[in-house]
Formats: sequence, structure tokens, C-alpha cells
Amino acid sequence: MAMQKLLVASAVAALGASMAGSAHADALAQAVLNVTNFQFSSGGTALDKSAFSLLTITDSTNLSAKLNNASDNTPYNSSSIGGAGFATQTLCAPGGSCPSPFVNQPVGASGNSATTGSFLNGVPITGLPPYALGANATTAGFSQVIGSNQGNTQSGLTLNSTIIFALAGVPAAPITLTFAASQILKAWAGPAFGNGTAGNSLSFNLNHVDSVTGATVTDFSWAPTAGTDGITGGTAVASGCNINANAARGYPPGGTDNKSCSGNFSATMSGLLTAGVVYTLGITQQSITNVTSIPEPSSVMLAGLALAGLGFAGLRRRKS
Repeated sequence: MAMQKLLVASAVAALGASMAGSAHADALAQAVLNVTNFQFSSGGTALDKSAFSLLTITDSTNLSAKLNNASDNTPYNSSSIGGAGFATQTLCAPGGSCPSPFVNQPVGASGNSATTGSFLNGVPITGLPPYALGANATTAGFSQVIGSNQGNTQSGLTLNSTIIFALAGVPAAPITLTFAASQILKAWAGPAFGNGTAGNSLSFNLNHVDSVTGATVTDFSWAPTAGTDGITGGTAVASGCNINANAARGYPPGGTDNKSCSGNFSATMSGLLTAGVVYTLGITQQSITNVTSIPEPSSVMLAGLALAGLGFAGLRRRKS
């Protein structure tokens, strides 16, 4: 009987300790992709508007921040050639901090928040006043969670640009796409059972419709990496920075997975485009983060031991 009472007392104490000992789990993730001075050129010379018989540029941004199942969507759309626009969205728990998603944030969660942002201006083709030559596009997502309760934050956005064009004449040399890019891409998990993931992506797809069959033909596609791969219908120059990448960190082992980098990107289409044919160039840029926080393993283990102790005590009582 004394042993039974001791087991019950130990089990209750363990259960109380597991519940009273606030499990502390936190994680952080940040993804920023900054593309600058994106241009079309041919033979080293920037393409001018006069080289096109048709030219339409449209841009759209879709932001989505989510914090503990609460979400909000703030779409931004622009049909101007310059694509000038800026949009942000923030969800922040009471008493928490909501850092800027564009600024490199130190690891270590400081609250529960999810933020997204995007920025777009300039044009990739000369002769389109009043816009400056060189398109710039930034996408950013930041999410963090801290505390003993199960939580989830997500930040994600998609920046889509569509350029529909037809050349007035055959260019003297194949068309080249050039730009510079830098990224912040990191995921952090603290000394508790948290998980963080972050990802950036950028892709280009050039298509036209076959006038005979009506089928869509892909002329060129490119998902820039650090090397010369990720391309069809052209050749790419190694950049040393992979902007189609993911970072992930969980516990164990915790710590930081950091894939931040910068580089210059260039790709040239294999052949000359046909004058008068209508081409569609789709550009998609994304930054996505996700973090989760659940009770640390030690608390779960204590609770399990407590329940096991209670069960063992009950079994001894039935036997006696």
C-alpha cells in the first residue's frame, strides 16, 4: 500500500510538473528576394520600345499572412507599364513585435507575427517614359512564433509579371535577360521543439501559340540557380547564388540554416525570335515562410511518465 501511494504521488507530481513547467518552443523564418536592374538586351544593347510592334506589361501581387489560423489577404494589382507598386501585410499577436520583412532580422523569435511585403518599379525596356530603365522587384516574408502553445505562422506572396510583345523586326542577335539579385533566406529553431522553413523562387517562361496547330509552344524557360542549369531554350551564366532555394531547421539539432547570397544573372535565348509573332513572357517571383511551435519533448515525456505511473498504480490496486 505504501508503494502504491508513493507511485500515485510521484505520478501526480510528474504530471503537475509537466503542466506547470511552461514548455518553451520557438522558431523563425525569413525569405527576401530582391531583383534589381532587370533588362532585355540584344548584342549588348538594351532593347528599345521602338523594336516592338506590340508591347503590354501587367503586374500583380498577392500577399497572404497567417497567424494561429487567423489570416488576411491584401491583393495589389497594377496594369501600368511601369508596374510601380508597393504592398505590405502584417499580422501580429498582442504584445508581440512585427519586424520589417525586408530587413535582415536576427535569429531568436521575439513574439508571434507574420508579415509579407512586395515592391515593384521600373521597366526592362528603354523608351517607356517616365519609368527608369531596369525593373526592380522585391518579395519578402517573415514569420516567428514563441511560447508554450501550439502555433503556426505563414507568410507568402506571389509577384506575377506578364509581358506580351511582338517584335517589329528580327533583332541582330538573340535576346538576353540580365539582372542582379540578392536574397535573405534563413530558418531558425531554438532550443525547444520548433520548426522553421523559408523559400525563394524566380522563374521565366516564354511562350507563343502555333498559328497552324493552335498549340502553345515553350520557346524559353529559366529558373536561375547558382550554376548554368535550370534552363531550356538558352544558355545561362553561373551566378554563384541560388535564388531557387529553401532553408529549413528544426529541433533537434536546432540552430540556423542560412542560405543568404547575392549575384549577377544572365541568360541568352538560343535562337532569334520571329518578327510579328506574339510572345508571352511570364515572370513569377515568390517568397514563403512557415514556422510551427509545439511543446518541448521533455514536457511531453513527463506527461507520459505521469500517465504511465497512474496506470501502473491502478493496475496494482486491481491486483490487490
